[in-house]
Amino acid sequence: MPASPHDPGHGQGQTDPWAQRLWALYEVGQAISASMDPDQLMGLVVEKACTLLEVERAGLFLAEPEPGGGLALQCLRARGLPEGSFRTLRLGPRESIGGLAIAEGQTLWTSDLLADTRFALTDATRALMAANNIRAILAAPLIVGGRAIGVIAAYRDAGAGFTPEEADLLSAFALQVGIAVENARLLAASQKSLYQIRALFEVSKALASSLDTETALDLIVHKASELMGVSHCILWSRAADASEAEGVRPRAQAGFDPGALAGLSILPGVGMVGRVMRERTPALTSDLLADPSLSLPPALAALAGSAGIGAMLGVPVETGESFVGVLAIYGPRGSTFAEDEVTLLWSFADMAAIALENARLVAADREKGQLEAMLALARAAADRILNPVNVMTLNAQLLAQDLPAEHPGRRRIDPILECGLRIQRIVGQMNRITRYQAREFSPGLFALELDQAAEADRPEVNPAETD
Repeated sequence: MPASPHDPGHGQGQTDPWAQRLWALYEVGQAISASMDPDQLMGLVVEKACTLLEVERAGLFLAEPEPGGGLALQCLRARGLPEGSFRTLRLGPRESIGGLAIAEGQTLWTSDLLADTRFALTDATRALMAANNIRAILAAPLIVGGRAIGVIAAYRDAGAGFTPEEADLLSAFALQVGIAVENARLLAASQKSLYQIRALFEVSKALASSLDTETALDLIVHKASELMGVSHCILWSRAADASEAEGVRPRAQAGFDPGALAGLSILPGVGMVGRVMRERTPALTSDLLADPSLSLPPALAALAGSAGIGAMLGVPVETGESFVGVLAIYGPRGSTFAEDEVTLLWSFADMAAIALENARLVAADREKGQLEAMLALARAAADRILNPVNVMTLNAQLLAQDLPAEHPGRRRIDPILECGLRIQRIVGQMNRITRYQAREFSPGLFALELDQAAEADRPEVNPAETD
C-alpha cells in the first residue's frame, strides 16, 4: 500500500520516532472521535496511551470532588493494574500526582512517587503503590470547558522515568480524550434520559388504559427496578381504611420470592421504610444491616440477608395530602444512589399514587352505584308497603271504633293497629333516607340507620295475647 502524503515516513529514507508518535497521536484522535460507545472508548483510550508512551501500564480516572477538598478518583479503565484496588481511590488534594494534576490543571510527572516530597501519601496509598511497584508516574488532566474532569496516567517502574517530550505528548492526547469522554458521557446521559422518558410514558399509557390496578402496580415496580439498575423493588402500601398509625404491607414487588414477603408489615418509624412513613421524605442507606441509625425487626433483617441486599432508597407515595405508601428499591450492600435517581424514583412513586387513587375512585364509584341502587330499592319498597299498611291500619281503626273497649275482639285489634302505626313510621323513615344523596353516606351507614329504625319501632307482641 503506498504511503499517505501526510505520513511522517513518506519520501524519507528514515523515520523520525517522534514524528511517528505524532502521527500515531493523530490516528488515535481520529479513532477516538469515531467511537461514541463509552465502554469501547475507555478501552481504546488506555490501549492507545500505552502505545503512544511505550508503557505497559496506564489508567483512566474520572474525578468527583469530596467535602474538605478531597477527590474521589473513579477508575474507568486500567491496563496492567489491578482494577479492584484502583476502582475508587479517595485522595486528598496532595495525596497523589493525579489529584495534584487535576487541582493545578497541568501535566505532572515524577520519577519516584514514594520519594517525592511534593506528595503527602497516606500509609494506605503508599502501600498500594509499593505493592504494585508503581514509582514513576506521568499524569495529564482531562480538561473540558476550563475544568478538569479526570486524569489519564501512565506508569513505569522505579528508575525509568518520563521525559518532557512524553509529557507534551500525553497532554495533547489528554485534550482529545477529555473531549471524547465528555461527549460520550453526554450521549450516554441523553440516551439514558430518553430511555427513562420512554419507560415513564409506557407506564403512563398503561395507567390510562383499562389495565387493572394490580397489573399497573406490577408494571411500575418492574420498570423502576429495571430503569434504576437494581434487582429488587417493593411498593409498600397502607390499606384504604387503615389509619396513619397502622403499618404498610407489600402490594407489588420485583425480584423477591413472593412467599418471603407474606405477612410482612412495617410500622411508622421502624427501619428505613418506617422512616419514610414518619417523615414523608426520601430516605436512603448503603447498608440496612449495618446502619446504626436503623433498628430492623428480625423478619426484615432475614429478608435482606436472604435476598443479598443492603442498600435501599425509599420515597413516599402520596395522593394530595394523604400518605398511601412507600416505593423502595434495593441494591447490593455498599451501593449508593445519586440525586437524579431519587427524582426518578419519585416519578414512579407518583405513578403508583395515580394507580392507587384510580383504584380508590373506581371502588368509590362502584360503592356509590350500589348505594344508589339500595336507595331506589328502599323507595320502591316504601311505596309498595305503604298503601296496604294504610288500608290495614284504617280498617283496624274503624273496627276499634265499632267495638266497646271491654269487647274481647279489641285485644286482637289493638296490637294490629299498633303494628300498622309502627310500620307507617318505619316507611316514613325509609322515605326520608331516600331523599339523601348517595355521596353523603359512608360505607355501612344505610344498614346502621335502617337497623336502628327498625329496632326502635319494632312492636313487642306477647305471644300469649295473640292466641
